[in-house]
Amino acid sequence: MTSTAGRFLAIAAGSEKLPVLVVEDDPDNQAYMKMILGKSYEVLFAASGQEVRQHPRAYEGMIPMMVMDLLLTGPKLTRFLRSHEE
Repeated sequence: MTSTAGRFLAIAAGSEKLPVLVVEDDPDNQAYMKMILGKSYEVLFAASGQEVRQHPRAYEGMIPMMVMDLLLTGPKLTRFLRSHEE
């Protein structure tokens, strides 16, 4: 498991809020998403689709919602994640 995935799991496990994974590389967009979603969710970030694709099982059962920048990740990440669903 990558250190990023491990950090996501540790944060999600210690929070009472449901986690949402935001795949976004722009710091300004990350800050905006944190401001909006952070009121109701534990907001976790991945800077790229590659970061998520490296260890899809690391997020299994822990991330009920994901927000992606489709220009960054494209439809390939969605297809990849769907192919790893149980």
